[in-house]
Amino acid sequence: MTWVLKRIPLGPVAKVGFILYFAVVLVMFLIYSIFLGGLMDMVSSMVGDEFGLPVMTGGALILGGLFLAIFLSVIYTLITLLAAVLYNAIAGFAGGIEFDLQERYPTRVPVQPETVEATPVDVPPAIKDPGQEIMDDISRFMPGDEDEKKP
Repeated sequence: MTWVLKRIPLGPVAKVGFILYFAVVLVMFLIYSIFLGGLMDMVSSMVGDEFGLPVMTGGALILGGLFLAIFLSVIYTLITLLAAVLYNAIAGFAGGIEFDLQERYPTRVPVQPETVEATPVDVPPAIKDPGQEIMDDISRFMPGDEDEKKP
């Protein structure tokens, strides 16, 4: 079965791209800020007084990093949108990317029946019909039955 990717919708590309880039840049910033924050604090405390440099605080570093994460996410999303627009233009001219897909069916594993050894079972005694017991009781008191039973 052959499928052709002729067009990439821009809306989902923008949403997914921005969220993905924002998450990646934010994680990178957190890792970077840990190392940079310690380094800046050390340098500011040693050299800041001599050269008149302002001391970098943690709040300034976090706000700057958050601004940088949003800014880079927007830039990377615009680059991704530009790539999607270029793909749509080229795919309209050249026909898109073709995929050969094969449907895969789940394989069945044969199930072996379990062998169970037969064990003897106690069979309950035959249950008499309650109606038959009543008829036997009645027949004992009926006249004439005794005569027929006697030879």
